[in-house]
Amino acid sequence: MERVRLSVDMHMHSNFSDGESDVESILLHAERIGLNAVSITDHNTFQGSFHASKVAKEKGIGIHVVMGSEVRTDVGDTLVYCREPIEIRKGMPFLELYDRARENSCFLAFAHPFDIFRNGISMGDLHRLWEKIDAIECFNSNSLFLTNSKAYRFAREHSIPCMASSDAHTLKNIGIFRMIVSLESSEDLYYSLFSSIKVGRVELIHRRVPISVRVDKLRWSIKRKLNMQ
Repeated sequence: MERVRLSVDMHMHSNFSDGESDVESILLHAERIGLNAVSITDHNTFQGSFHASKVAKEKGIGIHVVMGSEVRTDVGDTLVYCREPIEIRKGMPFLELYDRARENSCFLAFAHPFDIFRNGISMGDLHRLWEKIDAIECFNSNSLFLTNSKAYRFAREHSIPCMASSDAHTLKNIGIFRMIVSLESSEDLYYSLFSSIKVGRVELIHRRVPISVRVDKLRWSIKRKLNMQ
């Protein structure tokens, strides 16, 4: 049976948290650059992905939207993907999120591990908790090369599935890092997508981030800080 190959970016942010763009602009851009599925993982909320799912259907945009959020837990930022939104909150204990995720058949991945500047999980906590997650983000386009390399080595040493994603906050950053996932079936895309990630039917795309994208990220970061003053 021929497998379905999807180009996916499972970590990005909209203006429902600290991203620059609205969900429709994100979906249209993702479609334009050839992505098949995305998750808009706004901080501590499913609102971005929930509204994106509605917009994709209403506007006929050919992007599959996975419900997701980046939750700030007591041990670090954790990506959670579910069929439907679940109850989450900023600062919740990881083990509470873990229990809630398992009750709802959600998928968990630690975001940008070891990135001390962006609340990545520490080595000690990851050693303690790695068996309770489904994957780790080995390649995040906003993390340093050394941090990504450290996460990748940890994943290989402990046989943990890897993910690569943009963690985009601006349109230009979307899809810079992504995954090509081979599915056995596209009938239940949520199940097939994460089943394939768990067994490693994934090509991790992580290239050098162009200077223009870095400048765009810096522009948005400065603008946000000025608006917060």
